[in-house]
Amino acid sequence: MRPMQLRIANSSYWFWPVWITIGICSVTSAQEAPEHPYFPLKIGTKWFYTTSGQMFTIEVVKQENVDEVPCLRLEARVQQNLVATEHLKVDTSGVWRYQINGQKPDKPFPVLMVPISAKPEELNRRWTTNLKIGAESLKGEFRSKRTSFKLGEKEYEDVLQVQAELDVDGQAMKFTFWYARGVGMVRQIVESDGFNMKIELQKMEQPTETSKSK
Repeated sequence: MRPMQLRIANSSYWFWPVWITIGICSVTSAQEAPEHPYFPLKIGTKWFYTTSGQMFTIEVVKQENVDEVPCLRLEARVQQNLVATEHLKVDTSGVWRYQINGQKPDKPFPVLMVPISAKPEELNRRWTTNLKIGAESLKGEFRSKRTSFKLGEKEYEDVLQVQAELDVDGQAMKFTFWYARGVGMVRQIVESDGFNMKIELQKMEQPTETSKSK
């Protein structure tokens, strides 16, 4: 699957950061929606990433329903040009992807299956997926663990590392994500048959009280 983040890797859009396309659906107010400690998704939150020397952004732009399911819509842009969208739903069990670039999988995609109330000793988890989106199939296993992580001069003490080993239409792909508490994804690495891509966070902007009230 291709993350929304830029859709640079053809088979990675499922992870666009979770690649360059993200959205979260919802009918209720943003204040009522659950908040995942490792994947904050308040409307107005914006991440600035680089990959291969190119900058792109991912922003939580609004609430939107997918088949009457309340979600949040994320948009990825390169030089202000929209390149990907995604719809995510947060519940007590974790974070689910309901739609990416207008396409819906046959069942929600488990982005982060770590309960929002999980204690540190409960962060070592494992989950699987087996689904289709259009003609493309995806199956595999995810493993998470709590760790620390240093990116440049920035030290993140509380990080959830997630590794995914997937089969995408017969192509083996490995994804590794680092989610920092209160920040979201700070790094992603994609590996497949000699191909390697790295995405790193440069900065994060959080909504102000003024912007949230608009």
